Amino acid sequence: MAISINDYCYGTQEFGETLQSIAQENNFKPIQNMMEWSKNYYDTNVNIFPATILHFIKMVVDEESSDEAVLAGWILAFNAVLTSKEKLSEHGMPREAQKKLIIDLFVKVQECSRFTYYHANNYFHQHPVFARNFSQEP
Repeated sequence: MAISINDYCYGTQEFGETLQSIAQENNFKPIQNMMEWSKNYYDTNVNIFPATILHFIKMVVDEESSDEAVLAGWILAFNAVLTSKEKLSEHGMPREAQKKLIIDLFVKVQECSRFTYYHANNYFHQHPVFARNFSQEP
């Protein structure tokens, strides 16, 4: 199944109902502070210092990663790229490459499991700033 960022209507009632159905079917409880949860997961289970974008990416793409590792790695990688976008550009990673990385990792998260699909999408659905701008260059 090809996943397009444009398929997601974060913040809409319809998408909220879809996420609610997934949560009920799978007994998922929304993670209230995804960034803090991801940092705690990293500190408890990975704990490589200094933490780098590369470590976060590995958490997403490693076939041995648990669903929790994939989700935490995605949130940490997404945040790290967004907060470092100028520095990454200055050091040879153009914005188009950054955008491609984020989208490719997002696709991996979507295809990993219902758990990762639900929580990643619920994260964006609950944050209208991300929802409004997700299909645009970050």
